[in-house]
Amino acid sequence: MVADDGTVATVSLETGFGLTFDPETGTITASADNPASESIQVQVGESIVLLAPGEVVIIETTEPLDTLAAAIENLVGPKGIRNSLLSKLDGVELAIEQGKDKVALNKLKAFVNHVKAQKGKKLTGAQATLFEQLADAISQSI
Repeated sequence: MVADDGTVATVSLETGFGLTFDPETGTITASADNPASESIQVQVGESIVLLAPGEVVIIETTEPLDTLAAAIENLVGPKGIRNSLLSKLDGVELAIEQGKDKVALNKLKAFVNHVKAQKGKKLTGAQATLFEQLADAISQSI
């Protein structure tokens, strides 16, 4: 999440882990910010990283869409909402590949609206915030 002054802020998850996305470098920093929490597995593309409490890792990604898809795959538990969100992203990707930028932006807006509708229901506030921030990075790159 990017603050108004351009600095990158941390999004804390309810599990005691935080994720920070830096759109400038395309990196996600994951940290175990609660020493009492268990380890968490984070996967982006082919890379899998196991974080123990107190550890920090930077996962570099090249495409914002890949970053968002990986975040959804790894952070969303309910299969139905996970598949629904990923399906919406597939539509965004297809529109981009076809050179239909306006369609891609509209599909991305529908994705964000779906995320907002699920906030506090099937998605935690932290998940929704992270997904919205990643979607914003995607829209800026279109």
